Amino acid sequence: MKILIIGADSGAYGSAYSMYYLLRNLVSDGNEVIAILPDQNKPSELWDAKGITVKFFDYYKWIYIPQNWRYDFAKGIYKAYKNIIAELKIYKYIKQEKPDIVHINSAAIGFGALSAIFQKRKLIWHFREFVYEDLEAKFHWDKFSRQLFNKADARVCVSNAVKEYYEKKLKKSCKTIYNGVDIERFFKERQILCDDEIKIIFPGRLQNSKGQLSFVKALGYLKDDYNYKLYIYGDGEENYVKDIKKEIECNALVNKVMLCGFTKDIASVYRSSDVVIVNSTKEAFGRTTVEAMMAGCLVVGYDAGGTSELLAYERGILYRDLSKLDEIFDLITNNKEKARKIAFKGQKFALNNFTDKLNEERILEVYKNVL
Repeated sequence: MKILIIGADSGAYGSAYSMYYLLRNLVSDGNEVIAILPDQNKPSELWDAKGITVKFFDYYKWIYIPQNWRYDFAKGIYKAYKNIIAELKIYKYIKQEKPDIVHINSAAIGFGALSAIFQKRKLIWHFREFVYEDLEAKFHWDKFSRQLFNKADARVCVSNAVKEYYEKKLKKSCKTIYNGVDIERFFKERQILCDDEIKIIFPGRLQNSKGQLSFVKALGYLKDDYNYKLYIYGDGEENYVKDIKKEIECNALVNKVMLCGFTKDIASVYRSSDVVIVNSTKEAFGRTTVEAMMAGCLVVGYDAGGTSELLAYERGILYRDLSKLDEIFDLITNNKEKARKIAFKGQKFALNNFTDKLNEERILEVYKNVL
C-alpha cells in the first residue's frame, strides 16, 4: 500500500511524534510511505529515520490565535495565498506518486485535501485537537474547513471526547483510535514514592490552556508544607513564562518550583519521577498523560476532555477544582501504597491500549476499509 501522510509541523511535538511512530511501523510492515511536512521551521531529527521518504512544501495551518481583526484578516489572506501555491504543487506531486491513501494528520491543516479529492484518492482526516478549546485558536475559513472535513472518506479521532465533538460539529461519523506510545522508550517497571521528597513534573508547552500558571498559584494556597519539588518542563510565550516566574516568587516557591525549559529526553524524566501533572482544561487526547502512565508515574489531571477518559476508574487522580489540591497532596504523602496502586493500574491500562503497534494496526484497518 502506498500512503502519503501530511503533517501539521516538522518539530518534535506531540502530533509529530504520533505521525512518526505510525510512519515507522507502516514502513516496517512493508508499506511505501511518504511524509509531507511544512518547511517553515527547522525539521526535527525524527525525520532522519531510514526508510521514510520526507518531502517539504511551503504550506501553513488554516487556524490562528486571535489577536486583532486587521492582523488576523491580513494573516489569513497571506496564508491562503501561500497555501494555494503549495496546493498546486502537491496536486502535481500526488498525480506523479499516485498514493492509495492521503492521510492528513491534523485538523489544523487543510493542505492536500483538495488535491486528493479532485484526483479521487482516498482521504483520511485525523482529528487530534478541538482547536478552540485546547489550542485557543480559530479557523480562518470555518465553513470551508467543515466542508472539506465532510469530504473525507474516513475521519479518525484521538479520543471519544474528540469524536463526540466532531460528530456533533460535522454531523458525520468518526472513529476513535488512540495514539500510540513507544514502549521501549517510555515503559519502566518500578515503584514510585520511595523517597521522602516527592518528585513532581509538569511537562508541556507553556501556555494558558495548559494551566501551568493556575497550578503554581494553587500551590501557594496549600495548608501544609508538603515535602515536594515541582519541575516544569517546556518552553512557550515569553510573557506567560514571566507570569509563572512572578507567581513562584510571590508565593515563596523558589525552592519548591523549578522551570527547566524544553528537554529532548522527556522519557528519562518520566522514568525518574513520582507524579505528573496535567492541568489542561480541555485536552484532546493527552500524549503526556499516556507517556507518564507508561513510565509508571501517578498522573494527576484536570477532569475534562481526553484526560477524563484516560484516568477514569482510578487509573489516575482526577480533580475539578484546584482547591482540592491539599487532599491530593495528603493522599500522595500519607497513603503512598494507595497512590502506587493507582499508578500501577494506569500503567497496565496504558500497556494494553496505547502502544504504537496497536495504533498502526487500527489505522491500517481504516485504510483497508476505504479502499
